Amino acid sequence: MARQKLLAAEQARAAAIDEKMARDPAFGRMHLGAWDFFQADPGAKPGETCTAVWMKQGELVTISGPGPDYDGGMLTFSSNDIPHPADMQTITVTMKQSRYPAQTVKAVNYTTPGQAFGAISLTVRDIDKAIDTMLDVEQFEILIDGKRLSDIGWSGGNGARDRLRECVHPG
Repeated sequence: MARQKLLAAEQARAAAIDEKMARDPAFGRMHLGAWDFFQADPGAKPGETCTAVWMKQGELVTISGPGPDYDGGMLTFSSNDIPHPADMQTITVTMKQSRYPAQTVKAVNYTTPGQAFGAISLTVRDIDKAIDTMLDVEQFEILIDGKRLSDIGWSGGNGARDRLRECVHPG
């Protein structure tokens, strides 16, 4: 009997999500996962501040760069589960990624301006190498002291890789 109640509750939850996706395409994109592409600084020169963002169920992973004074880029994870410090701070995180060994690195933790999200950004030394290593299907985990703060994966990475490369190297 308890299993039937749990199943009925899950079916009702799924139906509510389906109804909301039908009424609100933006919710549907965010729930199922979607890419967005733009230049973070509208006044940037071609090839600068290129940004690819994967959004899914309240979590974001962003690949961006290069900047006007930096040839590399940033890999940023944002969600409500990531700490929201009052001031930007440097922290140590462990990143697990689909086919690569876990890496423990220094990162910047901050509160996303104008958002209720915390963010963790990792420096990417070479934006071209970062773009080249993008997989079509990717999974990331971000941990602090063994506690998982972000667990996000994307699909459609091959198309995102091509769009990001096209922005970084226009023409």
